Amino acid sequence: MESLDTIRLVIGAAALGYGAWSDWQTRRVPDRTWQIAGGAGLALLAAELWQAQVSAGTWGLAIALGALFWYSQIDDEAIHGRELTAWRVIQVAGVVGIAHFALFEGWEALRSGDYVVELLAALALMVMMYGWYYFGPTIGGADVKALLTVAVLVPFAPDTGATLHAFGDQGFPFPWVVFMNSLLLYLAIPIGLLVWNIAHRNLEKPWLQALLGVRMDLTKARDSFVWPMTRVIGDRTVLAPMVKRDLDLPSEWDALAAAGVKRPWVSLKIPYIIPLFGAFLLSAFVGDLFSELLVAPLGELFQ
Repeated sequence: MESLDTIRLVIGAAALGYGAWSDWQTRRVPDRTWQIAGGAGLALLAAELWQAQVSAGTWGLAIALGALFWYSQIDDEAIHGRELTAWRVIQVAGVVGIAHFALFEGWEALRSGDYVVELLAALALMVMMYGWYYFGPTIGGADVKALLTVAVLVPFAPDTGATLHAFGDQGFPFPWVVFMNSLLLYLAIPIGLLVWNIAHRNLEKPWLQALLGVRMDLTKARDSFVWPMTRVIGDRTVLAPMVKRDLDLPSEWDALAAAGVKRPWVSLKIPYIIPLFGAFLLSAFVGDLFSELLVAPLGELFQ
């Protein structure tokens, strides 16, 4: 394995591993986690591009990548003077870099230039994550920052001997593989919950809740990061597998206690960074399991 690959994977595993642990324990991840890992990734990228003597357009894409990453970390209202001016210059440089690539290199660079496809793919993933964060209700700020960090830290597939690739040897860019594998692992969570509930004999009609949560002592639930699926509505105790995340939790727990419910069904707030951490390691050492299990079979159907 190349030395740069080793450094990138060690930094990524450390950042995501710590982020997953911190998110599980406190539902918070310090921004410094991503700043250190992402900053190191951009420094390694700059060193690699400098050594390869890439074109101005490729440098422009890398600058845009850095600007998009730091956009998630820098609050314009919190900096002033020279710092704000420098940040504005970096933002403008990113826009100019993309414009230069599109106007003067473009298609020819895509066909012949090393690094170009991977940098464009990393940029596309970052833009998508910003869109998902601003317009979608299912992802948090730490999740976005973690994926942005993966995009800048490991934009190129590491040479680890991973064997699973989409479409033969021409696989998806590595950050996209990590993202797709993370969705696969996240979708596996209900299976894990079902196995847990079967092992602990927590099965009862209407059964769906066994895929979405667990039963927990009410006292423990009050002090845990969980949402209630067992709720008191009016004078009835009902099971609501589709939880509402804006509930007044203290009132919900009090109502359950008053109704004599001692072990309600609860939905675990499993942070996305946990499957993302697993997907990072899976992608590095196994490969594109998502495409192997889902994309390849679909392709065979249409042959």
